[in-house]
Amino acid sequence: YAVNAVAVRNLCEAANNAGARFVHYSTDFVFDGERMEGGYREFDPVNPLSIYGKSKYAGEVEATRHCPNSIILRVAWLYGPGGWNFSDWVAEQTTQGNEIRIVTDQFGCPTWVGDVSAQTQSLLEAGASGIYHSVNTGSCSRYDWALEAARIAGGDVNKIKPITSEEFPQKAPRPKYSVLDNFYLKTQRLERMRPWQEALQAHLTDS
Repeated sequence: YAVNAVAVRNLCEAANNAGARFVHYSTDFVFDGERMEGGYREFDPVNPLSIYGKSKYAGEVEATRHCPNSIILRVAWLYGPGGWNFSDWVAEQTTQGNEIRIVTDQFGCPTWVGDVSAQTQSLLEAGASGIYHSVNTGSCSRYDWALEAARIAGGDVNKIKPITSEEFPQKAPRPKYSVLDNFYLKTQRLERMRPWQEALQAHLTDS
């Protein structure tokens, strides 16, 4: 909470003092994943399962309260240049011939950070404010994401073994279905997010 909520309040105060716009990045983990069809829209009720999700939602509340004209972008399954990310890890492992086990029952929206950056700039230029879902369009399971990453990278897709979440226990609960719908971006004609497959292709072939 110190980083995801209290720090947001402090940054809002700094932005207000400087007369600057405030942009806050939140997460798909504010939802519980019980929907299992369609995509979560910005106005759907939140119900985070984990401390992480709860603290990120608390950050949204702080941003809305202390910077009413802030932009809050909910993003998901991020990858991009620099540091570890799922897409590059799958590409590396499968091109090296290593076997990996990936869950088939977690669904979301793989999203390239470069597209989020461009979307953020577009929203700032439009003078937008409020909560926006900002993910690459379409959705898939983590297993399908891995298959596509391996295919693009020229890796061995047969090295990717499907498993369930029960076979891959994690310390913190995760929503099994956290697909986001960029509803406000679309209805306000501000969307710049492309299909997740196109973004993944660009990332893996250009990096």
